[in-house]
Amino acid sequence: MKRPNLVLHNKSSLAKVAGKTGVYAYYHKNECLYVGHSCNLKERISRFWRYSDSHQENQLVQYVTNYLIGRKFPFRVNIFFYPPETVKLEERAFIKKLKPRLNVRTLTG
Repeated sequence: MKRPNLVLHNKSSLAKVAGKTGVYAYYHKNECLYVGHSCNLKERISRFWRYSDSHQENQLVQYVTNYLIGRKFPFRVNIFFYPPETVKLEERAFIKKLKPRLNVRTLTG
């Protein structure tokens, strides 16, 4: 697996991913908890830092947010930039290899 293009430990680094497409992986210590992809990484990742009980928020975002931020886990986000045409394949490869705990729906479905 290639090295991440960027590693985030807090939301102050989000400006570095503006307008980029790729795969992100949330880690607690050395365990990968969640893998996702987005055509706008800054927008997608920033949702996880906006702690909200709004019913309009995506249920998955709420679950991951509650799990990571609600429990005050120290975590990091590894970001890998990929072109839009390959990002879904790369995400599947990451999930298959890392078997993240919070990607249960993807692994079973």
